[in-house]
Amino acid sequence: MYVQSDPRSNLSNAAKPGGTKVHNSYFGSQLALFYETAPQIADANGDTWISRGQNFVVAYSNATEGGIFSRRSQPDEYALIIPDKETSVEITTAEGATVVPGYSVAFVPPGDSSIRVSTGGSVVRLFTPKSEDLAGAASNADAFLGEHPNVPPSKRGRSRPAG
Repeated sequence: MYVQSDPRSNLSNAAKPGGTKVHNSYFGSQLALFYETAPQIADANGDTWISRGQNFVVAYSNATEGGIFSRRSQPDEYALIIPDKETSVEITTAEGATVVPGYSVAFVPPGDSSIRVSTGGSVVRLFTPKSEDLAGAASNADAFLGEHPNVPPSKRGRSRPAG
């Protein structure tokens, strides 16, 4: 079907005896339509929708001005995405406080931290499933109660020097 130089020409070999077995089962896709569903958390800080995959948790928030998103004893670092130019935040950790402008990505270290959304607006936080409170609050948490055959478990990353 494909010319021999096309990488797809070798795909059918996986099903042949002696070929490499790629998958033996599949897991249905997951879809989170934040704009069509009620948030998992709605409080004075804003509305937060939480969804997850096998090895990540995403928390999308429409934050109010001055809204604070705190983590206590966070087991590992997490990422913060500020998708709007007008939105700015102040991240406070044991190392001090840092103001982060819009259109930015920041990484927050493990431990206690807080993100104060100075101007209000959208913020996206990305966690590993080690943040069990968020993983359990996800709109699709039930889909991830067991292991999935084609996604390897998260491994602890390499250690980095302090600072």
